[in-house]
Amino acid sequence: MALLQRRRLQLCLLVVGLTAVGIPATAGAQAQDGFIPITPTKAHKTITLTGEDMTIQDLVDIARHGAKVRIAKQHTRYMNRAYNLIIEAARQGVPVYRFNRGAGPSREIVVFEGDPYEPGNLALLQDRRLSAAFSGRWRADRVPYRPYQESEEIVRAMMAVRANNIKYVANGPATAQKIADLLNNRITPLVQTLDTFAGEGMLSQMGNVESVMFGYGEVFYEGERMTALEALDQAGLEPGGVDPEDPANDLGLFRGVYSTDAYSTGEAALLVHEAKQLLDWRDLVFSVAVNGLNSSVTPLSAVPQRIERPYPYANWQAERLLAILGDSYLFDLEFEIVNGQIEGFPRLLQDPLSFRNYPWRGGSAWKAWDQLRALVVTAMNTSDHNPSTAPGVHPEDSPELQTPWLMRHYVEPTPRNTPYEGWRSEGGFTLSNSNYHQSELANDVEHLTLALASATHQVFLRARRISEPFFSVIEPEDVLSPEELERAAPRDDGVGVLQALFDELNALIVPVPLDHDYRPEWPDEERTWTSDRIAKARVTVDTALRLTSQELLAGSFWMDVRQAQKPDRTFGDAPTCTWEAFREVIPWQMDPEDRPPDPGEIAYEFLLDNDPAICLEDVDEEPTFGKAKRKKKH
Repeated sequence: MALLQRRRLQLCLLVVGLTAVGIPATAGAQAQDGFIPITPTKAHKTITLTGEDMTIQDLVDIARHGAKVRIAKQHTRYMNRAYNLIIEAARQGVPVYRFNRGAGPSREIVVFEGDPYEPGNLALLQDRRLSAAFSGRWRADRVPYRPYQESEEIVRAMMAVRANNIKYVANGPATAQKIADLLNNRITPLVQTLDTFAGEGMLSQMGNVESVMFGYGEVFYEGERMTALEALDQAGLEPGGVDPEDPANDLGLFRGVYSTDAYSTGEAALLVHEAKQLLDWRDLVFSVAVNGLNSSVTPLSAVPQRIERPYPYANWQAERLLAILGDSYLFDLEFEIVNGQIEGFPRLLQDPLSFRNYPWRGGSAWKAWDQLRALVVTAMNTSDHNPSTAPGVHPEDSPELQTPWLMRHYVEPTPRNTPYEGWRSEGGFTLSNSNYHQSELANDVEHLTLALASATHQVFLRARRISEPFFSVIEPEDVLSPEELERAAPRDDGVGVLQALFDELNALIVPVPLDHDYRPEWPDEERTWTSDRIAKARVTVDTALRLTSQELLAGSFWMDVRQAQKPDRTFGDAPTCTWEAFREVIPWQMDPEDRPPDPGEIAYEFLLDNDPAICLEDVDEEPTFGKAKRKKKH
């Protein structure tokens, strides 16, 4: 019991601003001047970015909780190698997209020839770099107007992803540090929300950040709006430059910062985190509901699961629920038949399907989440840039690289007797590509949206079924006095609210339509609308959490009824932790006239503001297959 009490205390302490009668304080920081700031609770923490091993939690800590970042030495070394490669490529006459050649329809137009650091070329490239940075700033007078992203965490998520995966881009090494400086000083650029590329290499958003790095545009500095130069000055930072004589502040001649999917990838990482919180709460709240219904646990057992139907994620979901329920009374036989009469507390042979099929729908949702999680982690730690810059790759590394067309893009190592100083390269390839294309991620996001909606829509049924005598067997008045019943906590917000949330889920599963942009000589003619799909998925998560809060109301009500029916019952540590902590927010017994309105909103805030891992504890695991599984209690 000491363990349970400790977990309950932790959870209750996290219900910041919620009083004993359940009146929610406003969650999080408030929007100011069209801006929603983060609450930097992890500003003391520093995360090292290597370009290879950023996790979802790292991203969330930086974007949402204000953790600082440090650029690893190997990150900087690789950026140096990539940058040296395109400098040598230009010297050798190798065409490099968006460097010595133009971009988009101008891809065959020669921008310059020869050594980029020859005085005439250097002046040209410096001017182009500065002009692009100035033109890329967010502007309120732009036609058409592009509203800026009001959420600080989304902008910071984009910047964190780019600071990490810019390792693979041929930028000056100071570039990654400059993004880190903005993050570490909470200088958040005004970044537009819309883009003509609609989720494919969203150039404008990171271009807005690039402008701030050079001192152009506007920012929110620790929540206060000002010019970029004012913020940099207050933070003690120098605007970036393109001066080869100042390596520590030289952002290089190649504009590779803005060519990235970091905006949508960062928001996808936030989605993965939020969906994990939802799925954990769903499992905990369901464990409360099955205790409240006096459910049969036979659908969770090995026979209908791994023995008869070995679906990995459904089996994992069932085993997880068995572990969550732990020592619940549901595994006990509480009645016997004596002389043809039932003595004790009977349990039905079979629950309604909305209870019985939880492992299948829940397992499917976990599968969609796991698939998206893996892909987002890959996206955060690999190149999404065009062109590829691959220092140290040689023709013998793959057969096709030895063919004449690809050898055209091979950069020989810098000769030992070269007249050039600095920027020596070991050689490699620089190739045009479509690394910014996000079809796989966009499709996985929509898969998650569908799976979450499918798994959550049953809440409508479970929240009603649990109170129907045909399934509950008893009615509350069978075990509660009239006074207790009058003072009892609410069961849900009513069928109207449940139906409205159900209808919203149905609307959210409609796919985002396909699109293209057919213009003669326009090479980037198709769109995936990735960011739109992610935004829709995040709304789905929020709607599903609101529905789950309705099940929490109903399930916790019936857990109190079951305890009144037989006071010595046990419900399992994790369900009890959830139930008792929730009762600190919405008490079981209370004068009706003192109860605040909108109990569903209070329950929603409870789920939103608390970490389910506190009650899950050792069951707070993600699906992993191919590894030894820990022993379960049942």
